[in-house]
Order: sequence, then C-alpha cells, then structure tokens
Amino acid sequence: MSSSCTYAARDVIGQPVGCLGGIEIGTIAELVVTRDSGRIRYVIVEPKEDALGVQDVLLAIPWRAVGYMYMAPAWFLLPMPIEEVKRAPVFHADSWPDFSDTREMAEVHAFYGEPPS
Repeated sequence: MSSSCTYAARDVIGQPVGCLGGIEIGTIAELVVTRDSGRIRYVIVEPKEDALGVQDVLLAIPWRAVGYMYMAPAWFLLPMPIEEVKRAPVFHADSWPDFSDTREMAEVHAFYGEPPS
C-alpha cells in the first residue's frame, strides 16, 4: 500500500487494525460507503478472537476515527488503549445496524468522539 491518502478498497479490506500499545485488535472486513457522496463512513472491523473478550461480533468505527501508521508493518490505528476498545459498541454479523439512521449510530459516534457525517 502506498503512502497516498487515496486507497483502493482492496488495499484497505483485510488490513490489520491496532490500538495504542501496538496491540492488534483485528482486521478490516468491510467498508460502509454513502451512496450520495461515495465517501467511506465506517470501517467494519472483525476482531481477533481474544481481542475484546467476546466472540462473533463486529465493530463499526467511523472512518475519521481511524488513523494510518506508515511503519512496517503498516496498519490502521485506533488512538485509544485496549481497555477502552473493549468497551466499544459492537454488533453481531447476522444483525447489522442501519448505518443511515443517525439515532441508531449515535452511540458509536459518541464512543469514538466523532460527529455523524
């Protein structure tokens, strides 16, 4: 992946996501894109089995809350410690939220300190 600020979806999906302390929490499984603007609104992270203490869940993280580390290995970064990540809102793979519903996504945005876009 280049150091450009423009990424192909195939270069983002499957990339590791870590948190402060260099702990890998999972990988990017999906991107949620708005139809009107084509912008990425959320990255969907599939946590490693032991990362959050719960299994079979996904994280919806506002795109603006995720940084990128250009070091080797390159990965996306949540600027928070693992203890905080473990308190993040989660959802089950068979019950995805309505990403267009600002009320439904309010908890996610509040947790990550990002206003809805």
